[in-house]
Amino acid sequence: MKPIRRHPIVFLLLALIVSAYAYSMIIHPIIESRGDWDNVLSVWREWQTLNAAFIALMSSLIAFYAALYADIRKRQRQRIAAISMLSESLSELCSYLESCATITAEAIEREKNDSDDCRSALSSPMPSRPSLYKESFPKIIMLANKRSGMHFARILSELQVSMTRTERLAYRFSSKRRASKQPEYLESTLLDIIELRARVNNSFDYSRFESREPDSEVKKEDMTNAALNLGINLDSSEYILNSIEGLDKS
Repeated sequence: MKPIRRHPIVFLLLALIVSAYAYSMIIHPIIESRGDWDNVLSVWREWQTLNAAFIALMSSLIAFYAALYADIRKRQRQRIAAISMLSESLSELCSYLESCATITAEAIEREKNDSDDCRSALSSPMPSRPSLYKESFPKIIMLANKRSGMHFARILSELQVSMTRTERLAYRFSSKRRASKQPEYLESTLLDIIELRARVNNSFDYSRFESREPDSEVKKEDMTNAALNLGINLDSSEYILNSIEGLDKS
């Protein structure tokens, strides 16, 4: 729930109630009796039920917003703690994506080779799944603002796809292979890995508290830098190169 200052209508309503009560119970009796406190006290006694109800209402509101403020501060501390752990998770993802890019690039090269039946295992080792993101990402998604949460939710979603596609390469390049060669599909997979690495790169400033939100927009420069980080030669794939170049036109 948002603090009261972000709800001007509620604040205005409470201000009107407090003002009306103060005028009716304090200001008007004093003016009407010309400062006669006996008369003021008689007014308070006559309306003691209303006074008791008003005091109870104010006490409840104070207690409610005190608890709300404490909860907001707690969530802020939890968010800071979650962001502090984010850099390590992002670094692990970078290493994992580099391994994914290496094995996918090898798969593309072999599928483009007409003399290779692709029924032997890839020489690049299958990368182990990352684990640190499982703790840090859900916390960020829950505690950060909507835009930041959606950014990391998208990384999480795309990561699941990349992990599944990468692990399927073990079956794709084995004696059990049944699928026909589809280097274009693997190039699309590699392009997705590049984009995912670009999103991870754009998250580092946020993890260092250098920006209020991660940059969710992936630009041509981001994709080019991500490909460089992954050791991918863009000139080796016309499809990937054209897809990245096309970001300037979209």
